[in-house]
Amino acid sequence: MSTLVIFFSYTGNTKKMAQEMAESKGATLFEVKPVKLPSKIGSILRAYIGDMDKKSWPIKPLDVNFNDFDHIIFMAPVWNYKPAPYMNKILDSLPAGKSVEFIMVSAGGVTKNKDQVVAKVKQAGCTVTGWQEISLNMTPVGSVGYVMFKATLNK
Repeated sequence: MSTLVIFFSYTGNTKKMAQEMAESKGATLFEVKPVKLPSKIGSILRAYIGDMDKKSWPIKPLDVNFNDFDHIIFMAPVWNYKPAPYMNKILDSLPAGKSVEFIMVSAGGVTKNKDQVVAKVKQAGCTVTGWQEISLNMTPVGSVGYVMFKATLNK
């Protein structure tokens, strides 16, 4: 089975974890890049506005073909208790028939709209095979959440 790890990372924590995940699975790694990355304050404010409007934030063209993969692992930070809005754009372009797994990385909160995200993926004709929440508790390297993530890579 061919696997794609697709991720967005604002601070680099999710990127580090995505690189480790891709390496452990022998997967292709692809980074989602925003058209314009907002400042930290701007991202917080836009997250609240974007979440209220349920908008997708603009990303640079994807140079990856989802049809080349059987399994897709999405990794994204959690903003305002939801996946970073850049990931919404990707979910809109999922082809049917894929198995999809989510790994959500946060500084302490959990994703509150998991059911809506899963329903969106199922509407696209895909199967959700996993959902993992990783809390870094504001200390990325060496945190309990990160140590637990590393342990799952060795399974």
